[in-house]
Amino acid sequence: MGRQDGSALRSAAKHEKLAAHDVIVLAGSRADIAMAKNAGALLVGAGWSSDEYVAATGMKVERPGELADLVHLVDGWSGDSWYRARGESYEVEAICNISTYYQDSQQRRFGEAVKNAIKHGEAGLNGLIAIASCVLWEGDAVSKGALLWGVYPSSASTNDDTDVLSDFGHRLRTTVSRVRFAERDHPLFLRHVPTTKRSASRSGNRTDPTTEIESIHLNPHYKGRIAGKNVIVIDDCTTHGVSMATAAG
Repeated sequence: MGRQDGSALRSAAKHEKLAAHDVIVLAGSRADIAMAKNAGALLVGAGWSSDEYVAATGMKVERPGELADLVHLVDGWSGDSWYRARGESYEVEAICNISTYYQDSQQRRFGEAVKNAIKHGEAGLNGLIAIASCVLWEGDAVSKGALLWGVYPSSASTNDDTDVLSDFGHRLRTTVSRVRFAERDHPLFLRHVPTTKRSASRSGNRTDPTTEIESIHLNPHYKGRIAGKNVIVIDDCTTHGVSMATAAG
C-alpha cells in the first residue's frame, strides 16, 4: 500500500502516542514529501537528494549531523508558543520571548539560543522553521486549509519579495502547506511609502499606527483571490503590536 496518503504515518504516530507534527520525516523523494504533508508531520528535505521537489522544500539538511543539530535546538523549546490570543476573526501566535525583562525564564534562554543559532548558521533557521511549523500545526490555521501566506513588509521594503523575512515565509509555507496559495515575486502586502523604522525612532508615539495604515495596501495581484482563504501573516518581531493590528485591519 502506498505511503503517500499519510495514513501509515498517522497510525504509527498514534501507536507511539505522538501528535503527527511531533514526527520528523527526512524526505528523499516526492512520495516522502506527500506522506509528511498529508499526515501533518514535520518535513525535512535531504539535501543530498536529486529530486527537484525535495530541493524545493523549505527546510533541508545537507548531512546527517545537521539533523542532529536541528533536533538538539528544538529540544530546548518548551513545546508551545510563548503568547497566544484569539479574536473573532483572527488569532496571534508569538513563538518566543526575547525581552530582557525575563532574564530567568526558559523562553528567554531559548530565545537567546535561537538568535545565536540564526546568526551562526543554517541549522538555526531550520530550527526556527521547525518550531514555527509546530506552532502553526498546534493552532487552527493550518488545519483549516485554503491558506494564503504573506509577510509584513519592512519599513523600507522594495516590494520585490527578496527580504529575509519573505524567504523565511516561503520556506515555512513549503514545510506545512499542501497547497501553496502564495507566489514568489508577488508579496501579499505592498509598502508604497517608506516609513521610519519604529525601533530606530526615539521620538514620537511608537503605538500610533497612522504611518503603517497610510503606507501599506494589499497587492492588486491577489484581487478576487483572497475571499474564503485563511491568511497567515509572518512578522519577525512585535513590541507594541502595531504591525499585527495593521495586518489584521
